[in-house]
Amino acid sequence: MAGNGSSSRQWIARALLISLALSILCEPSTARVKDDPNDTPGITLRRRLQDDEGNAGEEYAQKQLQQQELVEEVNEDSNEQASEQHDQELNHQSAQHISHEGTSPPSNSTDKSIQKADDQRKPPAQPIQSREKYFGKVFPETNHVDMPYYLRNTFEPTPQNPEERDIIFYWHIPKVAGGLVNNILGMCYGLRRSEKLKEPASLELVHDVIVNVDTNSPEGISEAHDLGLVDSNMVDFISSSYVLSASSLFTPQHRGRAFTILRHPIDAAASNFHTRKVKHPELRGKYTLAQYAGKEYYVDNWVTRQLTGTLPHIELEQHHCDQAKNIIAAKFFIGIYEHLEETMRQLKAFYKWKALEGQEYCVSDLVHGSNPKFQKTYRGKPARGSNDWAFVAHVEKWDMELYYFGLEVFSKQGRIWGADEYSLVDARVSTR
Repeated sequence: MAGNGSSSRQWIARALLISLALSILCEPSTARVKDDPNDTPGITLRRRLQDDEGNAGEEYAQKQLQQQELVEEVNEDSNEQASEQHDQELNHQSAQHISHEGTSPPSNSTDKSIQKADDQRKPPAQPIQSREKYFGKVFPETNHVDMPYYLRNTFEPTPQNPEERDIIFYWHIPKVAGGLVNNILGMCYGLRRSEKLKEPASLELVHDVIVNVDTNSPEGISEAHDLGLVDSNMVDFISSSYVLSASSLFTPQHRGRAFTILRHPIDAAASNFHTRKVKHPELRGKYTLAQYAGKEYYVDNWVTRQLTGTLPHIELEQHHCDQAKNIIAAKFFIGIYEHLEETMRQLKAFYKWKALEGQEYCVSDLVHGSNPKFQKTYRGKPARGSNDWAFVAHVEKWDMELYYFGLEVFSKQGRIWGADEYSLVDARVSTR
């Protein structure tokens, strides 16, 4: 991309980042900021920009702050739409009541279903999982608002120093096309990742695109630290479900440039429930998804908890969701599982990926299901608008809110990065 269109998009992108920074700085819960209490948010932000970008910081901040009014309007619209969509999920049953035999809770009213969710799902008194098992053994350095320090802000420029190289960080949320995305990055774009295929862990290249280190378990991430995986220049991207622990792998010389893919929380819950029934046959025929989600051992709002470091036995509140929104908006490029083709096009525009020679159709083929292993599966779930739907939606209410926030970010970032100029098929070929 070049010309005025590209420049305009970059200014809009940076303006969004500044707006997010301002909202974080103004957040009452982040009273730990160690700046002069007499500073205004604009002064505080300008000082940080000067620290980050030297003498250019003042001019940069002034240009962005001039757009603050416009950006606030965009964010306001985003919040309103997300709230409306969330309300529609919970109240859809007013149009049509759909009953299910054996569903729980047994109520004809959505409001009663939601109340029963609150009554049934009290957080357990004791932790059901240890912090180490749930989040990992190591944790990243964070800034004053608990954001991983060595993850770059989404719209931060690529480093020009030849001694610095950003590493892609793919936060793989379970049941959201993780295997497919890893294979696209490796098979189609030739990007190397880490995966432990044999003992012991090492920096050995055990496959064309795989280094023999595990980054998807607490123990593996600790080994990756000990081996200096990121600074070894052996990998192009890190893939992990442990967002906080894996973020600790990045260093000043090799910062992470992150993306993730969100999925509708009820679809994700249905897929996870199906997997658990395969592994635990005693669950088959015993529970519906709504009944299962009502158990105290059910881990709700997984995405929000992972981003905020909140264990399952701690009840989530609005400030947790707000913190998750701030982190995901500032640090992650967002994809949407239900719009996977557009997601891959936007990621291609953001990271400037180019297909390997001879793999020009690779991404398109994989996304459209050429490999049965990566075809989308649709699991049974409550009918939209039913009591069970409302019950699960309420249990997952913070992830629901985060998902709709992510949809708004997704719709805007595509325009910012000019994704409509990109195709899943590489430009080197025009016919098949």
